[in-house]
Amino acid sequence: MADRLRTVIVDDEPAAIRRLVRLCAALPVVEVIATASDGTTALDLLHRTSVDLILLDIEMPSMSGMAFSEQLVGYEAAPAIVFVTAYEQFAIQAFSVNAVGYLLKPIDPTLLSATVERVMSQHKKPIAKVPDPVVFWAPYRGALVRLESNDIDRITGEDDYARLHCGNTSYLVAERLYAIEQRLGEESFIRIHRSTLINIQHIAALELDAGSWSVRLSAGERLAVGRSFLSRLRAHLGITK
Repeated sequence: MADRLRTVIVDDEPAAIRRLVRLCAALPVVEVIATASDGTTALDLLHRTSVDLILLDIEMPSMSGMAFSEQLVGYEAAPAIVFVTAYEQFAIQAFSVNAVGYLLKPIDPTLLSATVERVMSQHKKPIAKVPDPVVFWAPYRGALVRLESNDIDRITGEDDYARLHCGNTSYLVAERLYAIEQRLGEESFIRIHRSTLINIQHIAALELDAGSWSVRLSAGERLAVGRSFLSRLRAHLGITK
């Protein structure tokens, strides 16, 4: 990759595009090569030229920014995506499609610059080896069942034991929750309550109801988030507001 990020701005509001073009012009590492008013046009651009970064609105006609980004999941040469939107509620969904950043309008130039620098630094890093999943052997119906951490949606502590939840089935292992937390690390699991760890890849939404926050897992279950764990969870998910 060159010393500048080949960037496409996608937004259905001409005024928003003009403002982003001005902000990007002040960033030496950004080269705006094209703009588009919807996801369909942007997808066509990707098929015709190489792109390093997309500054992407969410609510757009023809193809929304979220639908566009879902098209790129698993795409070998996918550009980095930074959502630029007026809506806060899509932040968790953005995380599920591997967005690098989530900026709220009106754009803070300082936050845009910091996000772009992060994209630039990631492009310069060598591709890291994906860590192997942590393996558990859990007793179940007279046998020992092999469970990989990727398949576990949450883990709850029960005194000197921990319960591994895989969908509708759970397995009790003779290991304390804290010890399991140390084995897993925060790249894959994060604590949302003193007795609960959740698999980050299984998060579908972060919801607020009557002043209390909860996490909704992809399987539909809702889990309360302890107040002392909320800020850490939001920071880990890249939610800044």
